[in-house]
Amino acid sequence: MKLFPDATSFLESNKKRSTDPKSSINALELVITLIIFIVVGRLLDSRFETTPIWTLVFAGVGIVGTFTSAYYRYKATSEKLEKDKVWTEKKNRVSAPVQEEASDELIVPKGYGKDD
Repeated sequence: MKLFPDATSFLESNKKRSTDPKSSINALELVITLIIFIVVGRLLDSRFETTPIWTLVFAGVGIVGTFTSAYYRYKATSEKLEKDKVWTEKKNRVSAPVQEEASDELIVPKGYGKDD
């Protein structure tokens, strides 16, 4: 009986999800930026002896800034990925071939019917 799961099987099963380190770095950047802005606001509040004014102002600036950064990062990434897609390429369209009218005449191969 194992107390701990096998680390290699866990890593192999999550390899596809964790191959892009940028996603975790971006999430960490959002959180750390917001925390830094809140700490700066708290320091200004304690220095000027104002209650939560600077904390709220800097928290608002941090939230707006991080979401704006995330939006533009997402937009740039999606445009880069969309550029290489198949449906964005211009292709020459060729019209479908037109079938000729089929005659109602019965075609009988030689050896069958009245040609015998």
